Amino acid sequence: MKKLLLPVLVTVAVCLLTGLKAVPVCAQTSAEEYFVAGVEFFEGKNYTAAATAFEKAVEIKPDYEDARFNLAVTYWTQKQYQKAAATLEELIQRNPESEVGKQAAQELEKLKKSGIFAKEEEEKVEAEVSPTATRNLEDSIADLRYGITSRRKEAALNLSNIAKSKPSAEVMDQIVDELVRAAFNNQDKLAVRETAVESLSLIFHPRALSAVDRAISGSAFPIKSRFKFLVALKQQGTSEAYRIILKYWVVKEWPLDPEVFPMDIMRKEWPPELGDSIMEQMNKLLGKDEMLAILMSAWPGGVETTYKTVPDGLKDYVAYYALMVGQLGGREAATLLVQRLKED
Repeated sequence: MKKLLLPVLVTVAVCLLTGLKAVPVCAQTSAEEYFVAGVEFFEGKNYTAAATAFEKAVEIKPDYEDARFNLAVTYWTQKQYQKAAATLEELIQRNPESEVGKQAAQELEKLKKSGIFAKEEEEKVEAEVSPTATRNLEDSIADLRYGITSRRKEAALNLSNIAKSKPSAEVMDQIVDELVRAAFNNQDKLAVRETAVESLSLIFHPRALSAVDRAISGSAFPIKSRFKFLVALKQQGTSEAYRIILKYWVVKEWPLDPEVFPMDIMRKEWPPELGDSIMEQMNKLLGKDEMLAILMSAWPGGVETTYKTVPDGLKDYVAYYALMVGQLGGREAATLLVQRLKED
């Protein structure tokens, strides 16, 4: 990591900070005075006090680039690498074209390439993810972005726990944004991405549900992972979640795109938690009319057209779902069922 950025003038009287906690002893201390004190503390190897001084400088003057850069240097020196990276990233976001912003980008790139966030010895014994672990929002976001695999998975679940505590709309949006970013970062490890989607599945939020639907509908995740996302949605227990479940429950016997939904796996390994028994719960939450609309949406052109076009091996399945449609009040299903009985 680069050395500290030094103040232009270092002759400012330091009536500022005392002790490791850096308690102000002057009535009104400026950001520049905290900056000078931070440099002096750092050079005296009192890194805790230096960090506090730079933090105060940034608090007073958020656009103080030199102070924010020095804060990252101090965190790095203290081996608080996640905080260092988060501080550099914020600096870059604020002003990527400034000289200090460009320096921060270079240092952040070095930090990411250093392997610090994926130490071999830590990766070998990946800790069991605890869904009840509680860490604050800022630390969880830093862990999700920069931690080793186990910490990142834990952070994703921590964020879903924070979301369940009914935070402000702003915090909820921030949580969803971070989880969506992690879920669809194709350069990331699959284990982290899967945990991010599972965490989104547990959050009642329009963009979270949309992201989960997107994860299930495409081929970015293995089919068995997508089953897990559907089971997680069931845990949410909302009508919005059940709409997504029903959409895929309908096509499990004859996927419209076998490459995205391999038929043999869809039939043999469909989660038992999402069997026919959930229909009663869906009916309670969605009502017959909406369930009928979702079931019928799987058959472009209607039940009879679908029955005529599917392979013979699938006709019984179409007839079975037609029976369900009939139970929900779908009239055209009756004609198809009579036809099937005649064929038998």
